[in-house]
Amino acid sequence: MNDVTEKKWASALFNGDFYLIETYSGYRGSSRDENGKQHTLDPNADANSLGSALLDALLHSRFLTLAELDDFFDYRKNQQSYEAWVQALITKHGYKSRNALFKKMACCTITVNVADGTMEICPMRHQKLEGWGREKDDGIENVFIPANSSEAVVGDALRLAFSRCV
Repeated sequence: MNDVTEKKWASALFNGDFYLIETYSGYRGSSRDENGKQHTLDPNADANSLGSALLDALLHSRFLTLAELDDFFDYRKNQQSYEAWVQALITKHGYKSRNALFKKMACCTITVNVADGTMEICPMRHQKLEGWGREKDDGIENVFIPANSSEAVVGDALRLAFSRCV
């Protein structure tokens, strides 16, 4: 069967200067949701703050209907949105270039399986300046916790996942 299980998504980025935790939404796959939440935190943010931001981003994640998919995943719209997002980050954080912003950027994707209540935090491999990914059997271990964990536990799990980014 091709049953699609309801999920919630978020993304977390960290480059040593700031954490950025954002809502993602989708159906089978996900993308950054402009209608979701975006949290920027200091590099010294404590586990409670990180966990609170991540839980809030996930709270605003939407499991889309089939009717919403074409508009939400529109390539041109998402490309323009991405460029505006990058420029806003460069301006907000005082970087001189994309290279300065992304050079040391670590990325984790976060997925909550609503049915079984598990949160999976996936540390990513920095493959190119603005690209992160994973390969089968790459040796990077994901972090699994109950989705209803406390803010501190979620924040600690996110920090652990960032320590596994390559």
